[in-house]
Amino acid sequence: MRKRREQIELLPGMPAPFKLTKTMVNGEMVVSWGPRAVFVYDPADLGMRNLAIVALTSAGASGLEVAALFELRPEYISRLRGRASKGGSAALVPPMGRPRLLSDEAIAQAYAMADANRPGTEIAAAISVSTATVSRLLARRVRPESEQLRLSVIDGVEKPDQANIEVESAIVKPDLGNSSDTDNLVVTRISDGIRQSAYAGAMLLHGFFDRVGASAVFGVLPSGSARRYDVSATLLVATFGFALGASSLEGTKHLLDTDAGALVGLERFPHLRTLRPRLAGLAEEIDPLRVQVALAKAMLEADDSAPEVFFVDDHFVAYTGSAPLAKGWNTRRRRGEPGRNDTLIVDENWRAICFSSGAPSSLSKTMWGPLEQLRVICGDRPVMVGFDRGGAYPKVFAELNKAGFDWVTYRRAPLEVPSVLPKHSWVTIDGYRHYIQVASETLHLEDVGALRQISIYEDGQVALQILTSDLVSSAARLAHTLRSRWRIENSFKYLQDHHGIGWLCDYRMDRRPNVAKVTNPMRTQAHNALKSAELAVAELERSIGRNATTQTADIKEKNNTLDSLSRQLEVARVVFEEARVALKAIPAKIPATDIDPNATRAWPVTNRRALQMVCSLLAYNAELDLARTLNNYLCDLNEYRSITRNLLHQPGEIRYSPRAITVTIRQPDAPRINRALSLLIEQLNANPPRLSGDNRPITYQIEPKS
Repeated sequence: MRKRREQIELLPGMPAPFKLTKTMVNGEMVVSWGPRAVFVYDPADLGMRNLAIVALTSAGASGLEVAALFELRPEYISRLRGRASKGGSAALVPPMGRPRLLSDEAIAQAYAMADANRPGTEIAAAISVSTATVSRLLARRVRPESEQLRLSVIDGVEKPDQANIEVESAIVKPDLGNSSDTDNLVVTRISDGIRQSAYAGAMLLHGFFDRVGASAVFGVLPSGSARRYDVSATLLVATFGFALGASSLEGTKHLLDTDAGALVGLERFPHLRTLRPRLAGLAEEIDPLRVQVALAKAMLEADDSAPEVFFVDDHFVAYTGSAPLAKGWNTRRRRGEPGRNDTLIVDENWRAICFSSGAPSSLSKTMWGPLEQLRVICGDRPVMVGFDRGGAYPKVFAELNKAGFDWVTYRRAPLEVPSVLPKHSWVTIDGYRHYIQVASETLHLEDVGALRQISIYEDGQVALQILTSDLVSSAARLAHTLRSRWRIENSFKYLQDHHGIGWLCDYRMDRRPNVAKVTNPMRTQAHNALKSAELAVAELERSIGRNATTQTADIKEKNNTLDSLSRQLEVARVVFEEARVALKAIPAKIPATDIDPNATRAWPVTNRRALQMVCSLLAYNAELDLARTLNNYLCDLNEYRSITRNLLHQPGEIRYSPRAITVTIRQPDAPRINRALSLLIEQLNANPPRLSGDNRPITYQIEPKS
């Protein structure tokens, strides 16, 4: 047949066959079949182009010919024909804008559940979208006028008439004291159901939170204007975020929201857009340092024996922005940089007790804020404070004695030669005696009184000297106590690596007048004038000496020259003396505002960061407590901290019922960890903890391997 057609086409006298052509005419695309135009469309209109392609192929044109004409692949022509056969011409128009997340059926289901007063989290789970999508969908909903009349407006947000809502048992209204906002506060908790969580192991932290009474501490705080998340829920969410490895609040957005929400009894972990302003609002309404003091006090009161030794140290955090922050000394880079000082107190068990943030300064000045908190936490009972050479000044010793603290520190160089002979002293550590060679003597300092100096010998020479107010304890015990000061250094490093305490939490800065003393430019000018006068005097003295020793025949001219130089020298010495007196009267440093009245100094807004610091330290203490308890059965001093961090991410199942919460943790692969976890669970189940803000007890079990 094909051969016959080719023969017919070659017959003489017959017209040439028509061909498909495509040309641009006056800005429009014209598709022609021989001399006749069959399609005219705008080149930017892809829908009309696709319609022309399908129409030509349906009229008998070859798909290969049409593909070559429109410079498309034949496979694409075939797909267009398939779309047209299924959906008609509407299927040939490319979809515009963002693809729809919800079908008409899903939207109708969401509206029906909203009419049934179902919470947004449940609607989002039913149609597999986020709660934010559900909120936008319901906000755009057009209601009948009769239904709109039944809406009540609370705080500018439309809500159904409260008279038509039945409050379920899953709604918990925690006791927040005398807060005026408790009437508007509604916290949706999980009342019943099973939740699979990738972080089921983190539920073990509730043992610590329950023992220190975190719920009672959070419950007396004002709730603010939020209606969905109370104080307990908000602070627990932030704490669990840091415990799960988020070094900053922004890091919580990488957690699985439903899996992490189940840890605190919520359907979903709050989104960052909700959590960040909620924490910022709380930080403005409460004193974060008082919260930390209350938590530390509850933690120490829960101990069988209260710690007696605390270590205080500060840590410089560099700032790399453009705001004019005060400068401090960066010991790592060995230079002055803008930043702040964080001062922390850690007890002898490595637990973080209290903290403060301030302008860069020496430990002798930054330690007093946390020490005041420590006195409130410990009351009047005697405690010892250990610190390094940054606070080893007689003025500091006198203030510590006045505040009722015992203290121990290193002596600053140069070391003194002991006035007594060395002796052996010992201390028992972990059942073993440790001997050191020491020379202990009593010194007297003005305004301080009696204190004790302990010189420690190594290889027959004094290696270091310790100063302390303790006059009775063994020298080896005090030396071991001060050596344990490295615990606070390790705590700083751990908090930086795993809890991000050095991260900037707020870009806002307070601008204050810069009253810091800076170099006085008038002093610099006066010093330069004195230097010039001194050089002039020296030059005249040299000139007189040269002329006096020069051999010349004209004695009269020589004497005249010497007389002139002598008179100039007398004037120069007067000028020098006046410059020296003027320099003494000018202060070396003056406030920056005296030089420039508009001089300002920036300081970060610390309330929000302080509240996040409280949550970070709470997560650190909870993880440390869990790690220590687990290591009682694990007996691995090298890896027990990392094993505990990994255990927080152990998946499992959390079963919520109206009367109890049951956590089933997937069995760890390592037999020794599985054994230690079993014993730990047995210990926790003997006195089941309770979820903060909830009265249901939590019991634990390990999922048996199938």
